[in-house]
Amino acid sequence: MPSRRITQPIRQRMLHLRRSILALCVLTVIALWGVIFYALHIEWMIRLEEEKVALIRHASVTSGKIHDSLVDASKILDAVRTAIEKQISVASPDRRQAYEIIRTVIDNFSIYNSGDTLGLLLYLDKNGFLTAQSGVYPSTAYDLTERGYFRSLRDDPSRKFSIGKMRTAITTGKRVFH
Repeated sequence: MPSRRITQPIRQRMLHLRRSILALCVLTVIALWGVIFYALHIEWMIRLEEEKVALIRHASVTSGKIHDSLVDASKILDAVRTAIEKQISVASPDRRQAYEIIRTVIDNFSIYNSGDTLGLLLYLDKNGFLTAQSGVYPSTAYDLTERGYFRSLRDDPSRKFSIGKMRTAITTGKRVFH
């Protein structure tokens, strides 16, 4: 019967073989994790690039819509200003007349737009108090003298328009540019 005793050189080879197998397993697991992390990184970068392209596309569309809205707004403002100036040449409009001028211009502006989609149009008196606004009659006489757009127009009467910083409107509670 062969001896159950394993000789020392065989035992050392088996131990060396076990260590080699364990090292190969560890290296294989490390390599697999490396490949998995690399694949996840590549997937992340691809998705990041796709999102970047989508954001650029959305920003471009939004920019076009904002441009179109500003063009529409400038046309409405010109039409309202012309109508108000015509009324002022006769007599300063009261709150009802100012409201009617704004409402009529907005109603006649375009068949594609409604007063809701065009936003809020305000008419301030020379002292900075709200006289009339689109869609609301009678409007509360808010004091808007601290607003940058009012001050810039008051301080430079040759200016036709002024755009203020984004803020929460006291009339609607929405974030707006004035």
